[in-house]
Amino acid sequence: MSPTLNDVLSSLQKSGTCMNSLIAALTMGAQKLFSSYTFGCPCQVGKNFYYGSAFLIIPALILLVAGYALRSQMWTITSDYCCSCVPPQRKINPQEYKLACLRFFSFTGRALVAPLTWLSVTLLTGTFYECAASEFAPVDHYPLFHNISSSKRKEILAGFPCYSSDQPDMMMARNEIALLHRYQSQNTNRMPTLQNDF
Repeated sequence: MSPTLNDVLSSLQKSGTCMNSLIAALTMGAQKLFSSYTFGCPCQVGKNFYYGSAFLIIPALILLVAGYALRSQMWTITSDYCCSCVPPQRKINPQEYKLACLRFFSFTGRALVAPLTWLSVTLLTGTFYECAASEFAPVDHYPLFHNISSSKRKEILAGFPCYSSDQPDMMMARNEIALLHRYQSQNTNRMPTLQNDF
C-alpha cells in the first residue's frame, strides 16, 4: 500500500465516528442481505416464535462477541487484569484497575455499535418480529374467528406471515395484524429513545 493510503486508513481507524459509521453501514447491509436470502418464516404453530426470535437475537449476540473478540486491546486487558496469567510478583494498584475499567467501557461502546444497529434495522423492518408474534395476535374482535377452535385459530395465525387467500375478510384481518406487528416492532425499537426523552 502507498504511504497516503496507509495514512488514510490509520486516521480512519483512530476516528471513532468514522469507524462506528462504517460498522453500522456494514451491519445494515449485512442485515438486508441476511434477511433477504436466508429468512423464511416457517408459518407453523410453535416454530414461528423460536425461529423469528432466533433471527432477531442470535446475530446480535454474535456481533457483540465478535466486537469484543476483534479488539486486541480487549485481550490485553483480560490477560493483564482478569486472568491468573499476571505474574505473582507484579502488584496491580487501584488506579490501574480504574483505567482498565474505563478502557473496557470504551471497548464496550464500540462493540455495541453492530448489535444495536442489527436490532434497530431488524425491528424497523419488522419481518422477524411479525413471524415471532404471529400466533399470539389478538383476533377476538374479528367475527370470522368467533366459531373457530383455539388450536385452529393458532394454526391460521401462524400461517399469516406466508398467507394468501381469496377470502377478503381473512386477507383484511391478515393485513391488519401484519400492520399491528410492524407497529409493535417499530415501537419496541423506539423504546430506548422514548425513555431518554422523559
